[in-house]
Amino acid sequence: MKCYLAILLFVGAALSNSTHFYGWKPEREFVFRFESKVDSSIPEIRSNQKAGVKLTSLIRVQAKQDYSLIIKLENPKFWTFNGIQDQRNDEREQPIPEPLKAHLEKPFKAHLRRGVVESLFVESNEPNTVTNIKKAVLANLNMDLSASRRNAIESNRLEMPDEQALDQSPLDQSYFTVREQSLHGDCQTSYNIHELPQYEAEEIEEQMQQEESRRNQEQHLQGGLSQGREVCRGKKYWQVSKTRNFDNCVERPVYQKWTGVEPKCDVTKSGCKDLTSHMSTTNYIVCGDDIREFVIRKSETENTIMAHLAWKTEEKFLNKAKVIIELIKEEAISSPIQPPKDEREIKDLIFEFPEKTYGSNQNNHGNHEQEKMSEQEKNRIEQESGVRPVLPKPSLRGAPWMLVSVPMNKEEIAREVVEQMKKISREIYESPDSCTSKGDVAGHLNVLVKALRPLSYDDLKYVESKVEAESQRLEEEQQSGSRYSNRQRQQELEREQSGRFNGRQRQQQDEEQQQQEQEQQERNQRHVIQALFYDVMSKVGTNPAVMLMKERIGNNQLPKSLRMRMIQQTLLNVRTPTKELLKELTGLMQSQLKTHPESRLYTNAVVQMSSLIYRACVNPSKANRYPVRIFGHFCDKDSEIVNEWVRFLQTELETEEKRPEVRLTLITAIGKTGSLKAAQVLMSQIVAKKEFSPMVRSLAVYSIKRVAKMEPVHIKPLLLNIIDNIAEESEVRIAAVAILPWTMPTTSELQKVAVRTWFEPSKQFAAFVHSTFKSLIHTKVPELIPTGQKVVSVISLVKPFEFGYQYSNNFNSNNLVRYLDMVISQKISLVRSKFNLAPVRTSWINMVFGSSYTLAGPSFTLYNQGMDKWIDLIMYHTKQVSPASQKVAEELQKITQALNIHDRSEKVNKKPELFAQVALFDNENEFFLDEAKIAEMVEDLAQKLRQEENILNERISFNMTRFVRPIEMETVGPSDAGFPIYLERTLPMVFALRGSSQVVMEDEVPKKVMLKVVPVVNIKMGAHMGVISPFTHELIGTGLDLATHFALPLEITLEKKLTQVTMDIKVPNQVTKEIEAIHVFVTPFTMKKDLRKIRPVSKSTELKVILSGEPLKELKRDIGRALEIDAKLIAETDARYVDLQSYVEKIRQHNLVSLMSSFYLPSTIRMSSAKLVFNPQQSKTKEISLSFSLLKASKEALHEEVQFQPLGKELNDMTLIKEVCRENYKNDNYRNNKCIVELSAIEEVDQNVRSICERHQFQNCKQLEAICHKAREICESTQGLRSQECENKADSCFKRVLLLQNMHKAFATNQIQSGSVVSLRADAALRSQYGSRAVHAAVSVGYQKERNQNGAEVKIMSNVEVKASESPVYEIKLLTTAQVPRVNNRWNSNQILEEALQLILNGKIEYGFETESSKKVIQLKSMMSKSEEQKESVKKSPEYKRCSEEEQSGKRLSDVCEYTRHQSASIDEIKAEVQFPESIVRCPYFNKLGELIKSLFMGQMWEERTSEEESNRSETDLRLKAKFSRTGDEAQLEAEIAGNKYKIINVRIPKVLKGVFPMSMRNPMSYVVLQKATKHSCPPSCRVEPRYVSTFDNKTYSYEMNNCWHLLFKDCAQKVPVAVLAKNLNNEKKEVKILSGITEIIMTPESNSDLKLNLNINGRQEEIRLQSGEVRQFNEEQLELRRFRDNVYLASFAKESLWVLFDGERIEISPSQMLKSRACGLCGDNNGENTADLLTPRNCLMSKPRFAAYTYMIQENSCQGVPASDKQRYEEEKSECVKEEFIPTPVDSLIRKVAAKGLKITRPLMSQHVVEKHMQSGQTCISIQKIRVCSKNNQEETQEPKPSQVARRRLQFVCIDRPSILAQQLEQKALSGESLNVQSLLGQSVAYTKLVYEPQTCQRQSNRV
Repeated sequence: MKCYLAILLFVGAALSNSTHFYGWKPEREFVFRFESKVDSSIPEIRSNQKAGVKLTSLIRVQAKQDYSLIIKLENPKFWTFNGIQDQRNDEREQPIPEPLKAHLEKPFKAHLRRGVVESLFVESNEPNTVTNIKKAVLANLNMDLSASRRNAIESNRLEMPDEQALDQSPLDQSYFTVREQSLHGDCQTSYNIHELPQYEAEEIEEQMQQEESRRNQEQHLQGGLSQGREVCRGKKYWQVSKTRNFDNCVERPVYQKWTGVEPKCDVTKSGCKDLTSHMSTTNYIVCGDDIREFVIRKSETENTIMAHLAWKTEEKFLNKAKVIIELIKEEAISSPIQPPKDEREIKDLIFEFPEKTYGSNQNNHGNHEQEKMSEQEKNRIEQESGVRPVLPKPSLRGAPWMLVSVPMNKEEIAREVVEQMKKISREIYESPDSCTSKGDVAGHLNVLVKALRPLSYDDLKYVESKVEAESQRLEEEQQSGSRYSNRQRQQELEREQSGRFNGRQRQQQDEEQQQQEQEQQERNQRHVIQALFYDVMSKVGTNPAVMLMKERIGNNQLPKSLRMRMIQQTLLNVRTPTKELLKELTGLMQSQLKTHPESRLYTNAVVQMSSLIYRACVNPSKANRYPVRIFGHFCDKDSEIVNEWVRFLQTELETEEKRPEVRLTLITAIGKTGSLKAAQVLMSQIVAKKEFSPMVRSLAVYSIKRVAKMEPVHIKPLLLNIIDNIAEESEVRIAAVAILPWTMPTTSELQKVAVRTWFEPSKQFAAFVHSTFKSLIHTKVPELIPTGQKVVSVISLVKPFEFGYQYSNNFNSNNLVRYLDMVISQKISLVRSKFNLAPVRTSWINMVFGSSYTLAGPSFTLYNQGMDKWIDLIMYHTKQVSPASQKVAEELQKITQALNIHDRSEKVNKKPELFAQVALFDNENEFFLDEAKIAEMVEDLAQKLRQEENILNERISFNMTRFVRPIEMETVGPSDAGFPIYLERTLPMVFALRGSSQVVMEDEVPKKVMLKVVPVVNIKMGAHMGVISPFTHELIGTGLDLATHFALPLEITLEKKLTQVTMDIKVPNQVTKEIEAIHVFVTPFTMKKDLRKIRPVSKSTELKVILSGEPLKELKRDIGRALEIDAKLIAETDARYVDLQSYVEKIRQHNLVSLMSSFYLPSTIRMSSAKLVFNPQQSKTKEISLSFSLLKASKEALHEEVQFQPLGKELNDMTLIKEVCRENYKNDNYRNNKCIVELSAIEEVDQNVRSICERHQFQNCKQLEAICHKAREICESTQGLRSQECENKADSCFKRVLLLQNMHKAFATNQIQSGSVVSLRADAALRSQYGSRAVHAAVSVGYQKERNQNGAEVKIMSNVEVKASESPVYEIKLLTTAQVPRVNNRWNSNQILEEALQLILNGKIEYGFETESSKKVIQLKSMMSKSEEQKESVKKSPEYKRCSEEEQSGKRLSDVCEYTRHQSASIDEIKAEVQFPESIVRCPYFNKLGELIKSLFMGQMWEERTSEEESNRSETDLRLKAKFSRTGDEAQLEAEIAGNKYKIINVRIPKVLKGVFPMSMRNPMSYVVLQKATKHSCPPSCRVEPRYVSTFDNKTYSYEMNNCWHLLFKDCAQKVPVAVLAKNLNNEKKEVKILSGITEIIMTPESNSDLKLNLNINGRQEEIRLQSGEVRQFNEEQLELRRFRDNVYLASFAKESLWVLFDGERIEISPSQMLKSRACGLCGDNNGENTADLLTPRNCLMSKPRFAAYTYMIQENSCQGVPASDKQRYEEEKSECVKEEFIPTPVDSLIRKVAAKGLKITRPLMSQHVVEKHMQSGQTCISIQKIRVCSKNNQEETQEPKPSQVARRRLQFVCIDRPSILAQQLEQKALSGESLNVQSLLGQSVAYTKLVYEPQTCQRQSNRV
């Protein structure tokens, strides 16, 4: 029976295989020549410069009867190469280590099935590196010609072929697809089989033979010449090609790790957008009598990887692996190869990574605690999570698994770390001039991070102890040296006291003082080493490193700032977030940091912890990259660790009521988790709670942005619910609008929001919606483009209302830079509240969207409340508001008491709080500030000053060192040669700042600041790609360094003297050699980097720069020669194009935002270098002195003396004398007083000395100059003759005199009789041992305004003087005079229209050297006027007619009438004549400008000759004429010059300039500018007419005043003393009372045209009567009273920015915008909103506006009071007092649905898209068409309905890679029933078509419907 079973088993085994051997004839031996080569290059620069490895060997293959192969590699040889491949001696043979070589030469066995490898057997202890090479051999011999695994390929319908079909399949088709294993994974592979004709086969053989002969001559080939041609003679030839599709693989051993960027692609695919692309093909030439019985003649495999730097560049990295197997001979087996005895079976050909790592002490618990995972365990995890792990999850303290193992132990690593730390700290702080770009500080620290990653917890502690011990030793050495210096200084003090101290000893003392400073700096070296070490450790990211950082953060022994960085960087760089590690970190937050006295440590930690949990558990893209692809899923969004963390934050949120900064940060942290539970917590605990402020609630909505992107179907209903709630706070609704686009709303939902703007009560909300929709139309942000496309069709539904800057705005600037292939996005958002003057939220966010990643740039978001309180304090202390007089204060108090006005500052002045979020890359910091924090900081500073009284006068040393690495991208994968390929991109940065500061105080005011700084900046972006040699432990490939270096020590002294501020800059004397101040370079190279040496790639001994071979383009400029500074700009480049056109083409693709954000990104990676080399010793100039002087003066009348203003300290002879004497005898009162007496007696300068007053004389000029000369003599008497310090003091004195000279010259030369002049003088002096060279520039600007009956004449002048040391003064004089007309009518449109308005503007520019007798002159004469066409156009306009109707109805002050009056007072015609110097007219560029204008206006421009009477004008005169249309949309232009006349018609005015012309002259220019910026909303205006009142916010209601005083306007916050009251006298006449500051005005009508003005200014009573057109000013021009010709009176208060217009019947009030939301009265609250505009004095709302108006009636005994018909209803509503209330959005029911996980929610669906997930390809496919579905109607149904009738339907599917956020979004939306335009969203074509069954009718399983 047993024999029978054995026979059956043997027969079954035979039948399970094919009867054909597919190339491996049994009992035959095949000898092949094997050669594998992997190289890297940048072919676009130099295609033949490469670096890589090569392995050659002979392969003996013996085929057996049992379909197995015994294979042996003989005489393997290994080469490395780096350089130009044309050089024959470039390849170097490297010895293969004996243990590895022995394993490599050991035979191995492979079992085949139909020519496909099913398993292989190797020695049990064989290293993975050897096994991978053997797998590479088998993968290249592996051919599935029978398509045995064809059924494994996904398709709509495939039959399982039987054995017979498999044997015949290649005969009847030449193309088929199978699933096949290789080193790259188990991937779809396409086969092409073609029989070759005889002639082509012969040609191929001939080519192979010639190539073999050539190579044999160059180097002796192993195995000799091939006999393959003889083996194949007389047989057929076939070409077999196979191509692997990496987009469809079951398993891929390619792993990526991204830090600092968010990837949008998967490197395991064939292409990661434009970042990388990967392809692998194999070509076989086989011969035989039948395709199933053949011999492999030659196999050639090519594996190509192309990679960009990180953005699109002209050049790319190329890694190419090539494997060639060539038949040498075939013969019978003569000496059988013995298979391995102690063998292990391997079931696949997939590349294996090492199972152990180096660097751990194998005798302690630091070794690997994990064992290799079994296949059963891997299968189980894959079934549970969908990811097949490669390695077991790491432990907390054991040495981590490393994909690339390097043999190093902890002693070597510790020694290298200590040495590198010492070296770097010395370079940075001892000799920064040596810390050049060649030092590569950033590269050294970056490689230290990698060196520490293989170590266990104990190993890291060992390294830490070594670093600490070395730091202690350095500190002890420095302390001993300091004791020696102290003894030395004591001896010097004794010598000085004994009188034996001369000048040389003084010099020696200075040198020793510098030595002491150096020692003080060296004492900081220990702190530098400590800071750098922990900065490096925090970026290691392995579990042992995180555990060590956790201990150090919690023990409070390190500085606070260092621990702050450590916790952030540690959490950001966690590499393997296991559940155990996450629990440890959350425990750190909950136990130690929570109770830490420094709350910022805790707040920043919880935010970073939430981001870590999001990356580790919630983000769906985690499955595509390291560490999930190696260790499997650590957690998911429903894991307990996520829920525990959210619960902890929720508990903290409920208990942190007393610490607002913690509460705000907790809200941010909850949102950062990205889980639905977080949204539930924020909505229920914050948004739905009324007790929280709008700032807190809006922050909660903004914080769910991450959840909204992840779960759009669940969050979108919550946002729409908030948006629809008009009773909600506008800030909260605006936050919902800002987040809504990220949820991919449907068109109908966007339409709903758009239509709402027409009925929206909140203008702030409507303005934000309007600006958001406009920004979405032009967005290029990939995630928002689908929403933007929908908005295009919706934008027409948004209310077309233009809002000014005073409303909320959401501005997005997006630009696609094509040559970089990236989108630069900048978002600026301003959210305003109707209660606050300042924006309540300001956001500035920069993002970079590459095609394969998203990068967060710098961003800043500021939330605030209560800022108006601080604004009030600032205005009060700066005296911007005048105090009220006693009478005005009493009147205001009486009004407040009579009307029972409640203080409105409660709404405006909430508790001031600032909450800022600052982020760069993935680093985020939160800052909080309130009154308590400010008081605490002030108290700390005061206490410190009390403890150390002289701290400001002492020299304070400081140092700061930072190492950051915001970006790291690593990729590891196999090559077809069996060697691993490594690709990395890193961005390390080092910032260091060392120095000292000292402040010299005088009269408790800083007088002098001395600062010494040594900045060092080293930024390097490195990219390296190459093969890792397992035999030599080298990284061999190509790379690129893009780096910036800056190091320039400086000593800066700032000093203030009277009106002058001086700044002296010099290089410290310690810098004695040439330094690279700035160095920017791009260096491509090939290299061989020994991984066992802890050195950056740039320090590799075998690094060769890649050059194209063309001559370098060089530039060398001595840019400091003019300044006598030895500074050279040295640049060289290998770039192909450096011409201007190449730069212009790239700049044209930018806007300003994108240019500023990416100008430093090169489009080419060819070698380029630019550096600024500075040698202070060779420079003649040793110091640069800059001084700035500012002075303001004014004249009241002709010949009156100049009066100095507060802008500059009064500068006269006595102030100059006191300043000079104080400088020389600061601490000697006797000599100081004597000096003042001596200098006061000086009358003028000595005649023998050349006077600076010769240029322009002014009063006391010579006396002031003599004082400066005498001051120098006094200084030299104490400091020595020609002392540099005395020269500097005298120079400073002369500059003050010159400033005065410029001031007086401006008054004199421009004939300013009364006005003001501001003079600014800037001087720069280059000081050296040979003297000094000076350059100065002086600017004087004067202003004079004279009023007359027709208007005002304004004169503006400007004098500019520039003088170099050896040239005369160059002057530019500008004089402009403008005659501004006065509009003499205010409200009468017809009279305004008939006024003749002319604005005359004349200008003159003179320029040239002062010594020139005649300077060049440009003169302008222009006149702007109102034309007859403008008048006729206004009269015929629809606005004019409508205004007439409004006036008839009693609304004379309506908006349309105001618009008509502005048009009536506008000038539309400009006539100008410009006289140019002949040199300008003859300039060729002048003519080219004319040609350019002609080309721009082609078709609109006509040219003709001028008439004879006009042709006599000079050819240098240009005449211009422009006429604008009434609405300012078009203009007609004429120009005449040199006898030619040009006409340009119908010129369209740009939007930016619309509204400028025609120019209204009705209001001052400042008023017009403000109106244009705010879209005619500011300053606000309230208009009171006999029967109507129009509020500040443009709400009009009917109301007629009686004879009671009514409060029209008042500051009800009691901050600004202003109020306006009015009452009816008789008929429609009114009396107006104005209270403002110290002024009270009562305006009483005496007749139909005349008013009597009773004026009381600070108790001084006066009765005023103005004549028609008269203007009078009072109280030092703070009050202006004016009477227009149409009998409208104006009272203008400058200090309070208040305008009141009154004609006896109508009143117009225009207050300051600073009174936003504070106003009360009949004019409303001035908050920019129409809703709830008219509040009562108690802040109540009434049913009718007139009831609210009654509340502002001061009911005295003599007045009528409230009408009897309304009194009862009025009293009822007044007692009820309904107040404005905000109702939080009810979200409870929606929150419950969110908690139910959305997709389980019962919702009746009519149809939905079909979603299919394909596990093998890793894609989610969504149908383009929707199909009907059977679903529950409500939750009462207990069972799902079933289809009772179905029909077949063809569906088309579009696929997207998963897992990703976009795939998750689309899946949710598809299953929720939304209609998706899938092809438009994904931009892809149809992937496949499938027949499905669609329900036609449904049968319900439950009667509960």
